[in-house]
Amino acid sequence: NSLTGTLPPALATSPNLATVDVRWNRLTRLPEAWAAGWPGAWNASLVNVRVSFNRLAGPFPTALATAPALTFLTLNNNSLTGPLPDAAGMFPALRAFNASHNGFTGGLSPAWAATGLFTQPPLNLGLGGLGVVHVFDVSANQLTGAVPAGVVGGAGGKAPATPVDVYLASNPALDVACPPAPGPGGVRVDVCG
Repeated sequence: NSLTGTLPPALATSPNLATVDVRWNRLTRLPEAWAAGWPGAWNASLVNVRVSFNRLAGPFPTALATAPALTFLTLNNNSLTGPLPDAAGMFPALRAFNASHNGFTGGLSPAWAATGLFTQPPLNLGLGGLGVVHVFDVSANQLTGAVPAGVVGGAGGKAPATPVDVYLASNPALDVACPPAPGPGGVRVDVCG
């Protein structure tokens, strides 16, 4: 594809839209409604947003954090900047989050451990009962501070509902306290070997 410019505003407000997949284009902006605030029930059906490998600039699209059915969000390999959302009460259905290779700054909120990434069971994709490993990838940004224990070891120090692969590498000012080796159903952290 060779899409350029801004994603059409209608994508942010379409009531039946389930998937936005515009990876590998030259888009520079997301719909303003996603940056300004969640447009209510207009996007209650939104499950999958994949906007990786574009030229997107600006802040994290915080409106997407409250999308009740959002399961997959990939924003990687763009030029997004500023803090990641606090995540308190957000991302209830999320199973895969990739915001790597951007310019995000600030710390990670402990509330990330309460998102669907760490609390929801694996999705069954009809693969003989096999579920999907959840992914939390914020590598290659400019994140700082201590990584909350719940992100590297599950909420409250207990194993999450499904295995979670956590990618934190290439954030030079991020302090990671590695947990003991994960057991079955545990969190695997890239920088913890």
